[in-house]
Amino acid sequence: MSTEIPPVMQRTVVEQPVIVGREVTASSNTGWWIATIVAVIAVMALIFVFTSQPNTAQLETATEQSLNQAIIDDAAAQAQGAANAANMATANAAVSVANANQSAAETGRMNAERRAQAAEDAAMAAKTRVDAVPAEQVPN
Repeated sequence: MSTEIPPVMQRTVVEQPVIVGREVTASSNTGWWIATIVAVIAVMALIFVFTSQPNTAQLETATEQSLNQAIIDDAAAQAQGAANAANMATANAAVSVANANQSAAETGRMNAERRAQAAEDAAMAAKTRVDAVPAEQVPN
């Protein structure tokens, strides 16, 4: 027996056509984290949209409040108009009273002048009568 090692033979077989496929896989979880964040944001947006819409009771309450406010505003406007009318009536009444007082004063002055004239006329008539009576007939 010999101690020689036989030579190793290697044989390569190449078949045509050769298709080389390569698959790359990433070991990071970044994609999953991004997908999770997007999903959470979407859920929060949906919750916001559905809870921010007013319900029927809120709409009815808001409508009722706006109607009440309109009634109050209308009543205030009417009260202001009534106050303005009362102020105008008071001013007109004051003018009327002043005119009436002036007219009454004028009438009183005219009556006083007539009476004074009548008194003067009576005095003149009395004087003419006295002058017409002879001095011997006037009692002492």
